[in-house]
Amino acid sequence: MKKLLVSSLAAMALAGTLAAQKGDIVFVIDNSGSMNSYINVVKNNVHVLVDKLVNEGIDFQLGLVAFGYGYTGAVNPLDSTTNPVVLTPLTTDINLFNTQLHTLNGGGTGYEPGFAAVARSMSGAMETPTNKFRDDAGACVILLSNEDADDGDITDTSYWIPWHNKPVAIAAMQAHNATFYGIINPGFNRTYDDYGMNPGSLAVETGGYTWNINELSNPALQAAILEEVFDKCIYETIITETPVDFDVHPRSCPNPITTKSKGVIPMAILGSDMLDVNDINVSSVTVNGVSPVHYSYEDNATVYTGGFSEEPLKDECTTLGADGYMDLVMHFDTQSVVSGLELGVQYLEVTGTLLDGTPFRGKDVVWVK
Repeated sequence: MKKLLVSSLAAMALAGTLAAQKGDIVFVIDNSGSMNSYINVVKNNVHVLVDKLVNEGIDFQLGLVAFGYGYTGAVNPLDSTTNPVVLTPLTTDINLFNTQLHTLNGGGTGYEPGFAAVARSMSGAMETPTNKFRDDAGACVILLSNEDADDGDITDTSYWIPWHNKPVAIAAMQAHNATFYGIINPGFNRTYDDYGMNPGSLAVETGGYTWNINELSNPALQAAILEEVFDKCIYETIITETPVDFDVHPRSCPNPITTKSKGVIPMAILGSDMLDVNDINVSSVTVNGVSPVHYSYEDNATVYTGGFSEEPLKDECTTLGADGYMDLVMHFDTQSVVSGLELGVQYLEVTGTLLDGTPFRGKDVVWVK
């Protein structure tokens, strides 16, 4: 039964997490005759990807390209509009994407130009007047196929074409800084060379990864494999900043900032079982471009778990104190912080890096008056 997926915009408003990071995700699916059972696994689990994207507050677009419909005779398979074919250009309409996904049934006739399909998935054919690839978005190509790329061997006289698509596919992904994630059949002919993980494959050339499609035949593994694919895309390609819990005026709610104040504002990055604040490079920490004037380590406040609205509300905070985790407590010069801020309720962000160089970002709601 087809699952009804929520509207991305409405759901992201409910999620209310950090300033949205962006993700452009295109599924490239082999729809040839032997693929139906594998396609059904994707249909049954794609809601997991959507839920994760929504819960992380990611501004995302989805697209869908299918291939495997039979040899078109085109010298350049990218000239064909039937194999590969764009079923869904980039869209934020999740239900539209889901509807098109459910049209796939393994009804193709067996020519699988996988490289052309990947190149098409990164081409202008995926763009509309309102939805285009974004330079500041993480991009993922998720390919599903149980064969190698039939357009990968120009000596194959059964489907001979005087055009070699692999470098075109790689260049197309690199143009959008996209990562290739393939659910593939590693034992089929040139699959390791074509998709991964041999040197020169799509996965290796884009820093991606592959999984064995045969394991999707095991019901006990299906959900776990798809979730791992989705997690790779989200947490290694799209989200490039670690979220941290940020608290302006710890143990106070609301969090007023008076523009006439000549003093300092206490703020804290809160420790948790996910973050040891000793791992923060304090010299990198800034709020509105301002560094702290001094800092200390103490168990000061509890993480606020109520979530943030799309439009900030001044009572989205907590007065709870120590929670057993060490916090990084800092003080910032008020006049430096308020410079450039508007009056009213708004979000204030902290940025910086961990000692290993990983960037982080957090936010809290403040009331500037």
